[in-house]
Amino acid sequence: MNRLATAEAEAIATLEGKPTVCRMVKPPAPDRDEDDEQIEAPKQHRRVAICGTSSTTAGLAPVNVVDKDGKPLWEIWTLGIAQKFYSRQDRHFQLHNLDEGARRWSENYKAWLNTTKTPVYLQELNPAWVPAGVSFPLAEIMQAFPLSGSYFTCMIAEMIALAIMEGVDELGIYGCDLAHASEYAYQRPCVDHWIGIAIGRGINVVVPKESDLLKCAQIYGYETHGGSHQSGFSRCIERRDQEVTARYEQYAKQAKDIERAMYVLQGAQESNRYYRNWLGHDLSHTGTDHVLADTAPEKVLHLSDGKP
Repeated sequence: MNRLATAEAEAIATLEGKPTVCRMVKPPAPDRDEDDEQIEAPKQHRRVAICGTSSTTAGLAPVNVVDKDGKPLWEIWTLGIAQKFYSRQDRHFQLHNLDEGARRWSENYKAWLNTTKTPVYLQELNPAWVPAGVSFPLAEIMQAFPLSGSYFTCMIAEMIALAIMEGVDELGIYGCDLAHASEYAYQRPCVDHWIGIAIGRGINVVVPKESDLLKCAQIYGYETHGGSHQSGFSRCIERRDQEVTARYEQYAKQAKDIERAMYVLQGAQESNRYYRNWLGHDLSHTGTDHVLADTAPEKVLHLSDGKP
């Protein structure tokens, strides 16, 4: 029974004095041509790979990953001088001061900045230097992240913040391991912090297992107090340290023996020099005396006959 028939039956029952339940009857939807319906296009899954210069993981960047139509699945964002390590870039970031950079950047890199068509994010626009320059939106980022917006110790962190603000779905970090103990020692915690914000925003973050990012040697409390709680990595380092220490002590003893022998030989050399000076001639001569003719005596006394 369709909706109209049901409504008609209820109306008849009401007229005949029979109790019925009053209900709102929604009129049937008008016929609609399927071609007239607007189907919302699915949201495009946006992937951004931040790419640096570290050879450990730079080669893992998804530069050549494409969909079935051959379209790249990942946007490639390079920074610093990393553009020369990748076959393409969708954006490049150079947030150092251009005047300072002019004194230390190579001529090839400066020429690339001057000729590239890739958008280059800068502190301040300088069309003469970088015609494709784009102003980095630091003020907007600081406003979007009021608690962390001033915590930037490196360009990588600034790029991650921009990707988060733009609402990317997936974020990869390649060639940005920050493993060296120099300036990276204070830069890496900042990058880890912004990766955490990205994860908290529901962004899928890809960090290669070969990278030092989001890594620690051992879990505090569970693996930091030796014994059964000691981590496998910590045990490996401890055994390695014992091996290296034993080898060092062995070579140190050998070095002392060699040093002692060298002192003995130096003393022998000094004695030989003393004897050479005392004898007045070089002990290394061949045994043949070379006497100048003008100083040799005309006659030599032969002891055998006692006569001159």
